[in-house]
Amino acid sequence: HYWKNEGDTSFHLDEDIDMPLDDPFFDIDYSADGNEAAEEIAQRKGQLWINQRVKALYDVDKFVYSVWSPPAYMKTNGDRNHGGELKPEYKKAWASYICRYIKEYRNRGYLVKRISLQNEPKAVQTWDSCIYTAQQEKEFLRDYMWPALQEKGLSDIEVFIWDHNKERAYERACEIIIEDAGCGEPCFELKARSRATNQNAKNALEVGCYSTKTGISEAIH
Repeated sequence: HYWKNEGDTSFHLDEDIDMPLDDPFFDIDYSADGNEAAEEIAQRKGQLWINQRVKALYDVDKFVYSVWSPPAYMKTNGDRNHGGELKPEYKKAWASYICRYIKEYRNRGYLVKRISLQNEPKAVQTWDSCIYTAQQEKEFLRDYMWPALQEKGLSDIEVFIWDHNKERAYERACEIIIEDAGCGEPCFELKARSRATNQNAKNALEVGCYSTKTGISEAIH
């Protein structure tokens, strides 16, 4: 949510984020009327704070970031929330935005190694969301995102597709990878909510399948 208006260029990553857990920052009711500006600051500082804490406390040295929504002005519904699609005229700009985001975080010591193109690309949510068909996801990666990563010196970034539920992972991967994916580089990874039922996809397509959002009982066992 860094670029609210067309023409914005700063990611505002120079905020003071060295905050204790009892900082008033964590107590603001950001849903209350009149707190929109505070909410935007909180989103920026909050992301940085989480990255800072996990790196310091758990010795994390590599990060995976998931895209949830383009800025509202880039979307067909004019809203970060409630689905909508990426406008065709902003595909190149959105790919450049993501590259800039990666570089800004890398410049501050957070080594981004992987990204997903879109969180839950088939889900219209009341929070940040954006819809991609398999064809749209494939074309955006092939024609915009991957070329942008190469152009910006970020070709080491691994890209996840289908950051969504496991039950449609195989079909989605077939549509994106097998049907003229057109990407000669090893730039596709298949990310799904559980690895348990994705062995067919992994074997058939020779791509990685990852479990990133797992229930407590699954994690324990």
